Parts: sequence; C-alpha cells; structure tokens
Amino acid sequence: MPYEISWYVEHRVIFIKISGDIDLEEFEQLHADSFAMVENSHHKVHAIADLSEFNAAPTNLRALSAASNPEKNHNQGLTVLVAPKIAGIFTFLFSVILQTLKLEYRISETVEDAVTILKKVDVDLRALDIHDPQQS
Repeated sequence: MPYEISWYVEHRVIFIKISGDIDLEEFEQLHADSFAMVENSHHKVHAIADLSEFNAAPTNLRALSAASNPEKNHNQGLTVLVAPKIAGIFTFLFSVILQTLKLEYRISETVEDAVTILKKVDVDLRALDIHDPQQS
C-alpha cells in the first residue's frame, strides 16, 4: 500500500502518510479506512495527511468523486495537508478532492505546523501534549 493510516492522537487526530503513487482503487481504500475511523469515534476527528513523499494520484476528478462517499460524518473535523515540496498541480488536485468531499482543509509545510493549526481550531487539542508518534 502506498499509504499508512494510524491515530496521531487516539480518537482525535488521524495521521495519513502517502508515499509514491496512489491509484484509484488505493484511494478508495484510503477513504474507506479513514471514514471508518471517524465513524468509530465519539469526538471531532481531524486529519493530518503527509504528502511529503507523494508522487502521483489519479487525475480523473469524476472518478475520484464517484469513488468517495459524499456524506460528511458529523465527527469529521479539519484536514491539514502537509505538502512541503509538492508541485502546485498536486496541491490543487488534493484541494479539489477535499472540496468534493465537503471537507474543510488547510495546507502546511510541516507536521509540526499542522499540529499548530489543529490546536488553533480545536480548543480540546490545546491542552494535549501532542508529539509525532513517528519520532517516538
């Protein structure tokens, strides 16, 4: 799989790391996996999507839209794309995908900046000591 998905903060923040290329079938599975995590939480769930090692995604917006559940879960929070070196076209593509999914999003250059953004929009996260589980 070209992606990994886990809890960054249990039942509060999902961490998604996309590496290399992701095809339509893998995108569908990623969406289903993350949607299930949101549905199984009793809190507002935000997401950090690290695209720093991302190369390519399907560009057929109609197919991507059809592959995605258009329903936004009431627990779905903000999605922050970590995109330090991604070309403008891919940032645009992901922003269109997130808009199609009716998800609120921001773009940051680092995971640390993404955490700062989330703490600004969700007061419940401010009191938590959030650190990168990849660094533990």
